[in-house]
Amino acid sequence: MKKILIIGGGFAGIKCALDLEKSGLKDSKITLVSNMSHFEYHALLYRVVTGVSPLEVCISLNQIFKNKHVEVVKDEIAEVDIYNKQALASSQSRYTFDYLVLALGSETDYFNVQGLQKNAFTLKTTDDALKLKRHVHNLFCNCEKNAETMHLVIVGAGPTGVELSAQLAAYSRSLAKMYKTNPSLVSIDLFERESQVIPRFPAEVSQKIEQRLRLLGVNVYLNQPIVKEDFDQVYLKDMQIKTHTVVWTSGVKANHLYSQIKGLELDNRGRVIVNDLLQAKNFTNVYIAGDGAATKYSGMAHTAIIDGSFVAQQLVSDVTNQHDKKYIPQKPQYIIPVGPGWAVFVSDNIKLYGRLAWIIKLLRDLSNFMLFLPFEKALTVLRYGKVLEETCEVCNVAHD
Repeated sequence: MKKILIIGGGFAGIKCALDLEKSGLKDSKITLVSNMSHFEYHALLYRVVTGVSPLEVCISLNQIFKNKHVEVVKDEIAEVDIYNKQALASSQSRYTFDYLVLALGSETDYFNVQGLQKNAFTLKTTDDALKLKRHVHNLFCNCEKNAETMHLVIVGAGPTGVELSAQLAAYSRSLAKMYKTNPSLVSIDLFERESQVIPRFPAEVSQKIEQRLRLLGVNVYLNQPIVKEDFDQVYLKDMQIKTHTVVWTSGVKANHLYSQIKGLELDNRGRVIVNDLLQAKNFTNVYIAGDGAATKYSGMAHTAIIDGSFVAQQLVSDVTNQHDKKYIPQKPQYIIPVGPGWAVFVSDNIKLYGRLAWIIKLLRDLSNFMLFLPFEKALTVLRYGKVLEETCEVCNVAHD
């Protein structure tokens, strides 16, 4: 009986487990360990901040693996010993393996900016999104509304920063109307240390996105790295801003556990160096999938899905002594929503803007959900995006 241990419940880990189970691999036990009981669709977290039901971004792992021959365990892995083929959890549970798949994802990188980790909001989990949502509601419910308290600062104009600032611009207008707040008090600033928003995009695409943001009422500041932050003020290269709301969306790094595992070799970004089979260097039974692999397009959901499927194929090939196929990175398509009903689609030389790109985004989300769920259930999950859940306790009191 070959023991296959998958650590991580994101796109890569789940896709790997599902493909392994579907392959009908005999004489093997598949165990997936995640520190959460659900899968989180990070691409839609910004919508939870603006009132959409969390059910749109959270899918129970038990639902995904219902009637599947995969053991799903909620636990926090604290140590991994590759040489002795075991992983130790914070619960003191010990998981042994013959094959190991590390699909740990990424975590927030604060770049050692003073005060940032303590004072800034982030957007990596559903809990982060709900925390920020409650904070925004409290601002509008607060009787002492002024230009300082209603000033929202988002640092980092990558996809998450762009999506969040655009959606907040529309959402804040709705809240201002609901709570009879002067909308001119609300200010949303987006800061980027590079010379354009979405730095990886062609300049013409970034300019279109910037124009759209400004049209929505977002103030965009480029070439403005953050220096430090304290309780009520953020310090940038050329200015200081009074605010009680700073959202950090600028930095991510490979999960810290990778750096603690003896034997793994890392690149300068903390990602694991892998061969053309996605095996960790010098280990034929350890695979790295998703954000933690030092591959060309790691960090994208599309890449994580491909990695998970590829690793599953390699495991089947290894167990059954078949020929291995080499890993070829696939350039992803980029779809960035910029406010309700408007998006940007970029794929090689194809560039689309507006409603059509937004529809493509909806179809992509449905396709991703269908990787894990039957069509009917995937459609139900997507429909939760139309369900508003304004759960702020202060706001509820204000309406009573």
